[in-house]
Amino acid sequence: MNKPKDYKCIARWGKMMGSYLSYIAHEQEKASKDNAPLTAIYQRDGKWSVAEDIVRDDLRKQILGEE
Repeated sequence: MNKPKDYKCIARWGKMMGSYLSYIAHEQEKASKDNAPLTAIYQRDGKWSVAEDIVRDDLRKQILGEE
């Protein structure tokens, strides 16, 4: 199982959205418990959205830590 801090895309996404650090940590914990993909960025309706789904190339690379 991945550790909460392994979910770096959630942290990058959360910071871009202006989320509180406590909210980001909670989302990372939830992703870890759900065994979500490491590139998960948020959960909606019980499904994790992942960075690879981001259409804008520059934004996707930023969230994935490639820029």
